[in-house]
Amino acid sequence: MEILAKFKEGFWGFDWIILLVAVINILLLLETKRMNGEISGNLKELEKQENLLAANKAYSQFTKRYTIFLTIISIFPLLGMLGTVWSLLSLDITVIDDNLKSNFFAALTSTAWGIICAVGFKLANSLISTSVENTIQKLETLINKFEDTEISSESQKSRVEI
Repeated sequence: MEILAKFKEGFWGFDWIILLVAVINILLLLETKRMNGEISGNLKELEKQENLLAANKAYSQFTKRYTIFLTIISIFPLLGMLGTVWSLLSLDITVIDDNLKSNFFAALTSTAWGIICAVGFKLANSLISTSVENTIQKLETLINKFEDTEISSESQKSRVEI
């Protein structure tokens, strides 16, 4: 129970920033998952319509959100270390008292939250990464097909004009 009290105490130091970033990443995860389902369901329709612009737009938005999600995962340990350093810098080492102990534990809770968030989101990513990367690959293939079709039709037009 004492550990929970230390986490609660550390929350108002630097931990709230890490948890705020975690909430943002949860929203990005949910949005990425939603977009993945939506794009996967619409791929055949995009192919039928041969809509290069829509395919490019979907690809750009989808990959941007997923890349931000992955980037945030990698910064959680750094945020934890930053919280540790931030708390340790505020220590007054001339006096060893309860304040020193409190700041030391606040430093450790930031590190713990950073690691917990990084591990949690890495696990969440492992659940969606195959599907997301598959959708990205299908979008890239579709865009390449549209571009190849566009190039070949333009070259046929130029041959007719000559």
